[in-house]
Amino acid sequence: MAFEEFGYDAAIDYKNTDDLDAALVEHCPAGIDAYFDNTSGPIHDAVLRHINLHARIAICGDGDVCELGNPGTRGPRPERHLLVKRATMQGFFLTTDYIPRFRRSG
Repeated sequence: MAFEEFGYDAAIDYKNTDDLDAALVEHCPAGIDAYFDNTSGPIHDAVLRHINLHARIAICGDGDVCELGNPGTRGPRPERHLLVKRATMQGFFLTTDYIPRFRRSG
């Protein structure tokens, strides 16, 4: 499937990209205003280097950096980017935060 089918302007295959920072600059030359993160880790770190002032970041998971009950020592260090760019980062759990919005079947 082509990324155009989903309405995206571009797609980056992070598994086959040698330089994620260069790919982000190429496909997001004006920077990044919104980012949905489901795993954290190196992709998250790269994206944060390219966020714009007042960017919005939704974190829905951190599977690349944390095991349940045993957080690792590596992971994103977003504080400086969030501070300098006055960005908003907010976590949420789909399964508990939005249950009232689920349609009831039957």
